[in-house]
Parts: sequence; C-alpha cells; structure tokens
Amino acid sequence: AALALLDRPLCEPVLEDFTDHNGVMPDDSRWRAPETDPVNDVLAEVVCLLPIWQRYRMHRGKTATGISGLEPASAAEYLYRFFSDHPMPNPKGMATVSRARFAVDDIKAFYVEAALAAGGCPSSSQLNEWFWDQTFAGKMLLEFQYRAAGHEDRNLRLIAGSLVPAERTIQYRRR
Repeated sequence: AALALLDRPLCEPVLEDFTDHNGVMPDDSRWRAPETDPVNDVLAEVVCLLPIWQRYRMHRGKTATGISGLEPASAAEYLYRFFSDHPMPNPKGMATVSRARFAVDDIKAFYVEAALAAGGCPSSSQLNEWFWDQTFAGKMLLEFQYRAAGHEDRNLRLIAGSLVPAERTIQYRRR
C-alpha cells in the first residue's frame, strides 16, 4: 500500500492511514513453549530440545544453524566452557572469537526452530520472552555477553554488543 502511493501524481506531501495491519503479530494463545523439564543446565536443555529441533529440520528440509561449524550441543558446550579453565578446543578454520560469535547465532536459531516445531505461530514477543526469560541458553548468552564486554581480548569486547538485544542487556544489568 505504501509503494502504491508512488504511483499517484502528487505535488504535495500526503498523509495516509493504513488501518488494515499494524505490523505487530499478535500472540498465539495456542503456542506452547517446548518442554524441557526437568533440566538444570544449558547442556541438558539442548539435549532435551534436540528431538524437537530435528523434527523441525526434517519438516522444513533445512535449518538456519551451522554457521559456527558446530552441532547445536557442541555450540552450547563451546560457549558454556569458553571462559572456564578448560575451554573446548577450537576446531581449525575459524578464529576463536568468530566461532564464539557464530555459536551464539547457532544457539539462538536452534531455540527458535525448536520453538516453532512445538506448533502454533508464536509472536516474536512470545519467542523472546521464552528464550531470554525461561531458558538456560538465554541466561548463558546474557552472561557470555557480560563477560565478553569486560574481557581483555579487544575482539571479544567488539562483538559483545551484538550478541544480545539491547533491552535484554539492560534488564540483565539491573539484576
């Protein structure tokens, strides 16, 4: 509708109301987050979600995961152990910081795809609330970003601001 305005012969600005859709997808009351109980850490949570995610991948025939070169469970472990005394070895072919950045993207894509496999059509706010507020992975990524932002490695500090949405970072810092 907005592009159709360009076809009008106009000499002055036009204000037009588009009332048929406000661009915000409503919450889907039928959608339920994937079950991950009873788990107590991110690695167990990922293992619990793997069959659900695999169902999504088989149904769609593709996935948005894999940019890090790691399977979802390995990407989670890579990030989980990144700042520990025993970090996971970085496979050859990619810088450590790049692999960490891409592992973050893989984890987010994995969780979204698992959430979509649960059925229904969740809104972005439902997905965000579930991921950042209710999963161990969301908490792990918030902690990862916090530690990366204060790390001595300049490259790690540079990527830190792009790992987590700004509103989630602000909420995390207030805790």
